[in-house]
Amino acid sequence: MTRPTEAFKITVLASGTTVPFDSFSGRIAYRGELVEITPEQYDGTLDRFGNSWLDMDEHAQAKKWGMVRFLRGDHTADVAFIGDDDSTVRYRRRENAIATANAISDPAERRAAHAEVNRVYGRAESTQRTTRSFE
Repeated sequence: MTRPTEAFKITVLASGTTVPFDSFSGRIAYRGELVEITPEQYDGTLDRFGNSWLDMDEHAQAKKWGMVRFLRGDHTADVAFIGDDDSTVRYRRRENAIATANAISDPAERRAAHAEVNRVYGRAESTQRTTRSFE
């Protein structure tokens, strides 16, 4: 592809994707982020042969990385929520949902809210640990 003359957008599909911050550095993006890429940022992604990973289509990404990491354009409506593939983000969102459920004064509504948290995020991991061998 030739160098773009104006900015374009990509939708990040895999948390941990490094996107250009300026022409010399990058930052980590989360799934669901819509990132605008300027021509200068695009230049920062060129390799020594003049190729940019931003020019890769879905097939090329899957072949190189084993997954599709981004799509050109705004596809945010197709992504459940930002960071939904990142365990830290999901943990924080679950904890916030639990706090909201705990603030409900009606016991039946509170139980229903906790059940919804478990349905969306799954049950919390056990904090019990043992050093005993079960062989």
